[in-house]
Amino acid sequence: MGTAPTSPDQAIALARSLLGKGLAEIRLNYATESPWGSYGDNDWCAWFVSWLLRANGAGFESWVDNMYRFGPTVSSPIVGDIIIFPNYHVGLVSKIVNGTVWVIDGNGGEGLSATQTIVRERVAWSPRVFVRPHYLTNQPSTPDGIFMALSDAEQAELLQKSRAIYDALFTPNPTSLGSSAGVLKAIAGLEQKAAIQYDIAFKTTPVTLGDGTVLPGGVLKSLKATNP
Repeated sequence: MGTAPTSPDQAIALARSLLGKGLAEIRLNYATESPWGSYGDNDWCAWFVSWLLRANGAGFESWVDNMYRFGPTVSSPIVGDIIIFPNYHVGLVSKIVNGTVWVIDGNGGEGLSATQTIVRERVAWSPRVFVRPHYLTNQPSTPDGIFMALSDAEQAELLQKSRAIYDALFTPNPTSLGSSAGVLKAIAGLEQKAAIQYDIAFKTTPVTLGDGTVLPGGVLKSLKATNP
């Protein structure tokens, strides 16, 4: 019932709206479409994920091992990826906080029957495998998970290149890029604006703009590389 999610954000939002609910309630009031609505009182983690992803065309699924058909396996997860555990359990990556992956899943509750388990969101355990399903809108609308998809080395390289570009634009000395420095210093106010943007991205303390607006610093703190 309702519009099927077409993006990672929508899938996670729908799953979060069902936190604490069990199979019977979801099947009766939400997952009423065939064949999800006629599913029996069985383990329902794969059933739940396939319902959340029903817009991608992969169809109904109730077996965890068959979730690999929803997309390619990937080594670095982003929000909305399928996460498969070796104990025949599956969910979706709901968020990534400082490198820690969280999962939102149905049929959550060890030692309980399928009629007693609920939708839960929790830190994902290891080992696990990530599968990237197809979404009609592929990327999350928030930066959560996008930067974390980079390896440590890639994140460090990104920071290094950002600093090198900044130096090439504004410092008075030659830079590692091999060009004369300060090529944009003649543009009034540009250095100050760039410095403010850099502070907003990487500093851990609040940043005050010229008009007095105060913004929280460190909006890219999800980068695992050391921030200045």
